[in-house]
Amino acid sequence: MMENSGSEVAEEAFAAGLLHDIGKLLFAANLTEPFGQALALVRAKRGRLWEVENQIFGASHAEVGACVLGIWGLPLPVVKAVALHHGPARQGGSGFSPLTAVHAANVLVHETQSESTGGLPPEMDLVYLEKLGLDNKVEEWRRHCLNPNEATER
Repeated sequence: MMENSGSEVAEEAFAAGLLHDIGKLLFAANLTEPFGQALALVRAKRGRLWEVENQIFGASHAEVGACVLGIWGLPLPVVKAVALHHGPARQGGSGFSPLTAVHAANVLVHETQSESTGGLPPEMDLVYLEKLGLDNKVEEWRRHCLNPNEATER
């Protein structure tokens, strides 16, 4: 693990990374038509999906997904990472956490792909990272995402 935060943080970050967009599945499966409208609005206005979801549903996929994960009894760091992956500064924090990992990974993955929703991609919250003293790590993380073998070759 790049940030040497220990196995518990790594395991929680892994779980949160796998589950961070589960709210999209919940919307798509249970609110098919309104979710389709949200996707269409994102494409038409080049917006961000979670912002349009808030307008239409009153909550984003991140918040809805976190709510379900909380009900299921997942660890609080996993629930927080899912809930806040688009707005990590709302939590604060004092160091690298599952939230930090999921937020950064989500942004970096979107940088390597074309945006499937047709909307704006997520942006790295540099103010949040600066408060944690991690803003200087973004380029290193980006390099590792683009060249994953580089991390294991050292």
